[in-house]
Formats: sequence, structure tokens, C-alpha cells
Amino acid sequence: MQPHSPRRVIIHAGFHKTGTKTVQNVLKAHHQLLAPHVCVILKSDIRGLCTAALAYSQRPDTTRLHHFRDEAALCFGDIPADDARPILISAEDLAGAIPGRRKRIGYPHATALLSTLVAQMTPDCAPHIYLSIRAPAAWLKSCYAHNLRHARTRLSLDAFIAAHTGPRLDDIAADIASALDPVPVTTAALEETSGAAEGPLTPILDLLAFPDALRKRLRPTTVSNPSLPPHILDGLLELNRNEDDGARRNAAKKQFIADYMRRTQ
Repeated sequence: MQPHSPRRVIIHAGFHKTGTKTVQNVLKAHHQLLAPHVCVILKSDIRGLCTAALAYSQRPDTTRLHHFRDEAALCFGDIPADDARPILISAEDLAGAIPGRRKRIGYPHATALLSTLVAQMTPDCAPHIYLSIRAPAAWLKSCYAHNLRHARTRLSLDAFIAAHTGPRLDDIAADIASALDPVPVTTAALEETSGAAEGPLTPILDLLAFPDALRKRLRPTTVSNPSLPPHILDGLLELNRNEDDGARRNAAKKQFIADYMRRTQ
């Protein structure tokens, strides 16, 4: 009798603004093609787990970490034991909240979150962490734009970069790899994967040893969260600085971006 092979579990845990949404859109768009070969779990499938990860990273304490642990146990407990497909989890919130808010720099709680997540897997699982990374300057600019859109960032770009410059993403990934050893941790830079055949999804397909014949059937989707030009970012910054009513501010920002996108289509 052949020994039972451990079930591969690939966790694409971030980082934010490194092409994660593009990866998830391709996975969602090709669900039927992928389903016979891999069990894909996205953020929409594990909202409780992602919410618990964000809560812990924003205000870390033992109670919140235990809640995240319990959500992780539920996540893996819901997967049928007789399903032999490898598992792919893609959810950047599993590394913690995006830097930039509440003076948060980098991902100081990613190691605790990922260690806890791995510890809840059943013994027959073989976890592998995949972290997409990005060059510091482009990454911080993208984080700045995200915070302008979704929070009330009132700093200029230069002030934001000066306030939030911290460890590089590759250094953070290296620290995670050291802490999680012997669990393998793989990284790939957005600058390199963007030009690959399957874009930012390429390293994940490589880890899955996804057949070439099936890879050729994958079709790219539009880039998620496209970059906004400086004059649009300036307009968002002005709204953040001058509109105190949160509902009006958020509505105005949404309309401002929608008008720009409509003009460029």
C-alpha cells in the first residue's frame, strides 16, 4: 500500500498592493477550470477568519489571537477529509491590516497570525506560505493611494512615505520564513511577475505544478485597483483635509473617482 501523501496547502497571505486582487479575480473567473484540480478559498469564503486577522493586527491581544485561532480551526475543519485536491488560500488580510493607518508600519503581527494559522492545520497537511512582494517606492505609493481612497489620510505623499517607511517587504518575508521554519515560505516580486505568462498568478501555478495545457486556457482579467494619476490623488487629499463629515466625504471621493474612470474609458 502506498503511503498517504500529505495534502498541500498553499497560503497566499499578501502582501497588500502586490497584485493580490488581480490574482483573486483570475481565480474567481476561472473557478470551473480550476475546481477539478485545486480547492480555491478566497476572502469571501473566509470572512470571519480575515476579520479576526485584521482585528488582531489593529489591536493585538491574547483574546483576539485566540479568536483568530478558533476561526482558523473552523476554516480547516470545514474542508472534507476525503477531498484530495491541494488547497489554495488567497487572502492578503491574513498577514494583517494594510500599513498606513493608526501609524501602522509594515506587518508586525504577520508572523503571529501565520504561525497560528499553520498550527490549526491537520497533521496530514503540508503548508506552504507564498508572499507576493514589491519594490519599496512603488509599494508605498500604492499604499498611500489606497489610504487616500479608503481612509482619511491627510498627509502629502512625501510626508506619508517619510512617516511610514519601514522594513522592506522582502525583509519582512525573510523574518516570517525564519520564524515559521521548517514551513517553506516563497516570495516573488510584482515587478517580475507582471510580465510573466499568467501575470501575478504565475508563482502560485508553479507551486501547484499546474499543467501547461490548462495554464494556456487561463485568460487575464483587467488589472484591479489601477493607479490613479497625481491630480486625482490631489483631489482626494483635498477632500480628506477639508470635508469633516464622513458620509459626505466618502460619497464625494467615490464620485470623484467614478467621474475620472468614466472619462478615461
